[in-house]
Amino acid sequence: MKTLLLTLSLTLFFSSSFSQVPDAEHWEVLPGAPKGGYWNHDDIDFITPCIGWVCDLSGTISKTIDGGESWTELIDMPGTSFRAMAWLTEQHGFVGTLGPGSWVTPTSDTTKMYETIDGGVSWTPVNTIPKNPDISGICGLQAIDETHIVGVGRYDGPAVIVSSDDAGATWTSYDTDDLAESLVDVHFFNPDTGVACGRKSWQSIILRTTDGGKNWTRVLKTAGDHFWKMYFVDEQNGYAQMSNYSYGARRYYFKTENAGKNWTKVEYSDPTDDYEGLGIGFWSIDTGWASGGTNTWQTYDGGDTWKEVEIDPSNKGDVINRFLRVGDVMYAAGVKIYKFNPNNVEDVNCTIGIKERPEIVEDNCTITCSPNPFAGSGQITYFVPEDGHVSIGITSIGGRLLELLVDEKQKAGTYTIAYNPKYNAKFVGCTILTGPYRANVKIIRPGGGNFATDY
Repeated sequence: MKTLLLTLSLTLFFSSSFSQVPDAEHWEVLPGAPKGGYWNHDDIDFITPCIGWVCDLSGTISKTIDGGESWTELIDMPGTSFRAMAWLTEQHGFVGTLGPGSWVTPTSDTTKMYETIDGGVSWTPVNTIPKNPDISGICGLQAIDETHIVGVGRYDGPAVIVSSDDAGATWTSYDTDDLAESLVDVHFFNPDTGVACGRKSWQSIILRTTDGGKNWTRVLKTAGDHFWKMYFVDEQNGYAQMSNYSYGARRYYFKTENAGKNWTKVEYSDPTDDYEGLGIGFWSIDTGWASGGTNTWQTYDGGDTWKEVEIDPSNKGDVINRFLRVGDVMYAAGVKIYKFNPNNVEDVNCTIGIKERPEIVEDNCTITCSPNPFAGSGQITYFVPEDGHVSIGITSIGGRLLELLVDEKQKAGTYTIAYNPKYNAKFVGCTILTGPYRANVKIIRPGGGNFATDY
């Protein structure tokens, strides 16, 4: 997870380390959360303990700003299968799609990734991912830090990795077909070192890189149809959930204690019918869950023994697709969204944050374009009232993001940047977002096209 959440976890270490042993009774259904529109929610991500998002294959994205107590649907795009999310800041995020030709038959959208700079209110296609090799869909997506992003896909191939080291302005893609024929999930410890999992010749595989994804080594190839989700409780200890469609197969996962260099098989149930392992997550090295089929299992002793648990007694068949620890609580995304809170941590910080956060302030933040109207290029001048992250984007009149001009931390002050329009439109908007401040300006180009019909 991102440095912010890791720091919070360390801050709360002593309070959680000496608490009671976590149990399934500490999971609660979040009554205000949306239900997954196609089987379950496919991904959940939080940028702070209060602010998070979920997405699903039916084409919806929802957001919470109070630690999951309430959610707002941001977008509903029938025909689009949102599969994985990654957030660089509270405003700047990416979502990958499964793409057509998958098990989700209604999918028609061929766009592989979308980007937002306004917290998910509006999204625009990412068209800078190379076509050779071409990723057919994105199953795993991670923001390593505020500039590095990595994605993998698709579950049925080809095995392609895409990455960016400039916050999504440009992308690189890598073909790993010699080592894998499909990739499902990815986890990087830093911009250089990471692991990815999937399948090769109907055997499950895990790859590892130490140069940012340019070159990979296959560190595990084992019997089993494919690996699904991975989870790391820290930089050394991680887990990869196995999906196995062989009749009578035992349920198992693999674990590593040295950052993915070596892996050991761990069985956690009696033989069962065809078993599709999905999510896996650990609260600590001792306590964790593995989910799939129609069951969720829990361990208290690092995987030595397991027992079946009911995270939601009213919906036993709701298996978990993604677990995510955020500070001193944990979330699980299935058809419903669940929260694990063994220390009964109150959502005080979220409540205080919402009450004390000022309303959007427009007087103290300015942005202008000169000349305006203009026929060629121009300059955009803007004022940042206090140190913080600044996003400036060119949008359609309807609010759709077309171009991201600035997306970085800046000191308070006045800045001027060159603006060379990429769109032959008569009107575009230019918006600045920084902290609670927002300002915008309409840019006019005489002789430009009709924005509403051309873009």
